[in-house]
Amino acid sequence: MNWRGLTVACALASSPGCSATSASTSAPPPAATTAAPVASTPASAVVPVASTTTPTLTPEQELARAVEAARRCDAPAAEITNAPPEDGVVFNNAQTDPDAGYIDRLAAIVGTIRGTAAYRCCFDAWQTQHPEEELKVMMQITLDPKGGVKETGVDAKRTNADDAVLIGCLGAVARGSEFPPSPTGKDTQVDYPFVVAARDTSP
Repeated sequence: MNWRGLTVACALASSPGCSATSASTSAPPPAATTAAPVASTPASAVVPVASTTTPTLTPEQELARAVEAARRCDAPAAEITNAPPEDGVVFNNAQTDPDAGYIDRLAAIVGTIRGTAAYRCCFDAWQTQHPEEELKVMMQITLDPKGGVKETGVDAKRTNADDAVLIGCLGAVARGSEFPPSPTGKDTQVDYPFVVAARDTSP
């Protein structure tokens, strides 16, 4: 049967033999379509994303990093505004007349501390976090008769910062310094004050 002719005749005249079924069967069935394959990425080609989380340091690691930075620092930013020993007691013993070498030893100890940039560098990290605060620290160093460092710390009543890293950094620098021996063969406590100026943060 000529299906194409039937379709045309139905379109031109209303024929009893024409029906919706006859017209619809004249269209060819739609062609089957095949989905395009999806490319897959091999696991080896996936680039891992680096983590942006900063690792948390232990107190010991923070102190070690501060001490290393202080020892390498040769241009400290902290400004010391006082001039020991006029501002504080440098020795708390061995100050009697029989200690003939006291004056010379005093000058040597003060010169060692003031001339070591690493002491000032210990204050840089603290001052970065507290730029508008003046810092006062009364450092205490106990020396054995030969001038070796036995103990370090601060006088809490005359220090306005309770920072373990800062105090530990000062102590580490002191233990790496060379001090003169005692003329009287005694242990000596050195009380050395630091006053660190606040930074000018104005534009």
